[in-house]
Amino acid sequence: RANPTREGFATRLQSFMAYAGMIRGLRLHEDEIQCCPRCFRYACGSILKLLPTFLPLVAKADLLLTSNYGFHFIAMLPTTLAVLDITLPSKVDVTEIITIFQRFTRLEDLRLQTRRGHAELYWLSGFLGLAQMLRIFHLQDSCPVIYGAGELEEFLRTYPRLRSLSLNPSPSRLMPPAELPGLGCLDVIPRQLGQVLEEFGGLLNLDGSGVTDSYAMPSSNLRLLDLGSSRSCQDDGKARAFIRSRFPSALVRA
Repeated sequence: RANPTREGFATRLQSFMAYAGMIRGLRLHEDEIQCCPRCFRYACGSILKLLPTFLPLVAKADLLLTSNYGFHFIAMLPTTLAVLDITLPSKVDVTEIITIFQRFTRLEDLRLQTRRGHAELYWLSGFLGLAQMLRIFHLQDSCPVIYGAGELEEFLRTYPRLRSLSLNPSPSRLMPPAELPGLGCLDVIPRQLGQVLEEFGGLLNLDGSGVTDSYAMPSSNLRLLDLGSSRSCQDDGKARAFIRSRFPSALVRA
């Protein structure tokens, strides 16, 4: 940033390549780059020179993108990428980006944040198709994620190693509780094969409608239940009893 010219970048690139073989992580925050779009495109092209010795070794990437120029880096990342923490610009369709993420066949940790200003809702089913070894999936968006018991059960079945799942429990745009996933959909968590899931976060309707009083359901090994901005339009005593019976060991955040 001290010398954001093309010549300055070329100088730093040359010295950087000497150490490229030892690097396993890549961090790019586009809003911190003080150069014109032309220089940024030049930087993207110059990174291609590192492909034989650098990018195939990267296992972790932290990307904050504010324009479409940054998508060059997503295409350059190796298919063996294991950890991806990414913030996308406001005009990007996340469900289309998911198809790009499918090329990462060893992805274990995906933390996805968007900066959308519009009100289009995302369905949980739109995030299927990632690597089955996924262990962490966190989504942060301005709008709630829509799903029911069937969609959540399919998600957990698709990613059997999932240990931490956060489905945007505290969006900036709220909805009436009646339009949110019901509390009863959490019944699929104790039924997960092997009860691998340890953390869950989601924006839910806490009215208690749709929950069962049956205590034959096995309790879950969940350690953290993040309800974020979830709320109820009526007394939530039934909801509290349901949570205690299903997740006796969980720390509940609300």
